[in-house]
Amino acid sequence: MTKFLNILLLFTCSLIYAHKNVMFQKSYGNVNLISSTPYYTEDINKNIITAKYVELLLNELGHKDSINLYLWPNRELKFKAYFGSEESQQKILNIWIPEFETNISKTLSLVETIITNQKSLDKKRNKLLTWYNSDPSEIVKTIHLNKMYRPNDVPEIEYPSSFDYSFDYFYENGIYHILTHQNRSVTEVAQVDKILQFEIPIYNLLFIFTDINSLTIIKADYKYDGTEYKTISETMKFDFQSEWEHGFRPYEIRSLGRKYITIETIFSDKIFLYNISKKKLILDLYAKLEE
Repeated sequence: MTKFLNILLLFTCSLIYAHKNVMFQKSYGNVNLISSTPYYTEDINKNIITAKYVELLLNELGHKDSINLYLWPNRELKFKAYFGSEESQQKILNIWIPEFETNISKTLSLVETIITNQKSLDKKRNKLLTWYNSDPSEIVKTIHLNKMYRPNDVPEIEYPSSFDYSFDYFYENGIYHILTHQNRSVTEVAQVDKILQFEIPIYNLLFIFTDINSLTIIKADYKYDGTEYKTISETMKFDFQSEWEHGFRPYEIRSLGRKYITIETIFSDKIFLYNISKKKLILDLYAKLEE
């Protein structure tokens, strides 16, 4: 029995530590994005949006050469900026940002300062963190005012094919503007500061995790109000019991008939249940059934 338990423990540990970050790489203009995230979440889309902003910044600065932008969450790494190694004999500029949560404005500030100081970069590498935390310039502020719509470049977090674009968002100056598409019209229904997961379980419901312990549900319908047809929306916010306090792990969200939405964890057997008509969230279905 002891031998069996040891084998089981070893197998369990191997499963725990087998997790690898999700890698995504794509070029946006002359910005080669290399993105690393723990899971398939909206963090990937935020990194893509960041790369698109950096592309606009480089165009504004007149920088025509390509750069490699590494958005790589690892506290053990340092901010780095350097031209290709002698072994590769590449001239391309490499910029590493090891923050766990991408800050778009700070990233733009860092890239701008690196570009303007690239001729003396070797002597100023110890200033990268200071540049990253510096106040944004007028150029960065102007670039950050551009609208960037939710990318659709990652198959694992694409819109459900049957509900394409019933909800969408664009990012602008630090705010996510949530949109709904109803009867060929687009209406803004909410604004949030952060999006970790963006799911459409049924055509008129949107589930947004804005933090590891905060769930926002938006309902939007196209209805006749007595004089004309209008988009009518409702936003509901719920405190959520995260399964893991050290970071965000995405949930499996799906409809259960016409009455319920299930929210399932990926590393435990806990199931949360949302009652659509009553607009209530049961935080632990199994515990509720055992009462």
